[in-house]
Amino acid sequence: MKEQLKAKCLQLTEQILQEYYFRQPGRLFTHLDGEVVWIGAAAGQYVRGADKVRQYILGIVETMPKVYLHSARYEIVADDTSMCVVSGEYIARTGEECEILLEEKQRVTFVWKIRKDGEKEQPVILHIHVSNILHIQEEDEKFPVRAGKQTYKYMKRILENREKDQEILIKDSKGILYKKNLSQVLYIKSNRNYVEIYCKDEKEPIICRRTLSDIEENCPEYFTRAGRSVIVNVRNIACVKEMKVIFKDNSEVEIPLKYARILKNCR
Repeated sequence: MKEQLKAKCLQLTEQILQEYYFRQPGRLFTHLDGEVVWIGAAAGQYVRGADKVRQYILGIVETMPKVYLHSARYEIVADDTSMCVVSGEYIARTGEECEILLEEKQRVTFVWKIRKDGEKEQPVILHIHVSNILHIQEEDEKFPVRAGKQTYKYMKRILENREKDQEILIKDSKGILYKKNLSQVLYIKSNRNYVEIYCKDEKEPIICRRTLSDIEENCPEYFTRAGRSVIVNVRNIACVKEMKVIFKDNSEVEIPLKYARILKNCR
């Protein structure tokens, strides 16, 4: 096969996979040979013929979330005058926005041949083989949606329970003792010899006689400095605008411009 056509097959393989996992199989469909064979890694994923492959893949993309490919690499492993074989590997990972948690290293093989249409030479796909699935699938599934959702909910529950365990005891300036979950704290602000602790579930700040540095030493990593006199809970920030941090409950605190820029970049 000509070098130019081999390069095109290599490029098309990468483009087709990226677009397919973004639920856009159009380019794949236009390059299928009439007798193409598609072999997936799950049970029953042996499909022959362009029309049947299109129908099957349309069924997959109906339920599949966007999947992002990382660390992808592809190479031509064999070729002759009219055919070439492209193999590759990548890490397939669902995005945070879809509430499905899946990640797997996959290997794939495309077999291309050149179809002549007059003077034009067009690469078409004879065979596609994906070596392993993203996750164990149910028998009636074409994409492992249920397993991904279960994993997502499980991880979310672990993180929520971990947050619930992170509680502190605070004695205010009047001697009243508060037991607070750290996830409820929005920000902590120093005021001379006192600190003011602003919480979601309190209309007024809890004022206690402690230093900000002392409080900071006992805070988890999602609390960070937002100025000489302010510590904020990053997980409760809705947005940072100019010199203000706006929290998810619509409360806000002013901070120096330098720290506003840092917070914008780290979120």
